[in-house]
Amino acid sequence: MNKSKEIKKVQEEYLTGEEERERIEFLKKKARMDEQLIFEAGYQEGYQEGYQEGIELGREIAWKQHIAKVMLEEKMPIETIMNVTKLSREDIEKLEIEE
Repeated sequence: MNKSKEIKKVQEEYLTGEEERERIEFLKKKARMDEQLIFEAGYQEGYQEGYQEGIELGREIAWKQHIAKVMLEEKMPIETIMNVTKLSREDIEKLEIEE
C-alpha cells in the first residue's frame, strides 16, 4: 500500500482534532446525563420503598393503638398493655387522655 492510501486510511479511521474534541465533549455531556438519570431512578425507587414502608408502619401503629384502647376500656393494667402492644407507657397514657 502506498503512503497516500495509508494516510487516507488512518484519516478515515481516526477523528480529526476538532472532531475528537467534539466527540469527547459529547461523551462527557452524555455521561453527566446518564449519571443524573441513574440518580433520579435510584431516588424515585428509594422514595417509593420509603413511602410504602411508612404506610405499613402507620397501619401497624394504628392497629397497636386500637388494641391498646380496647384494653384500656377493659381496665387492663398499663404494664399488660405495654407487653401486648409494645407501645410505650407515654403513648398509652396519651390514648387514655384522648378517651
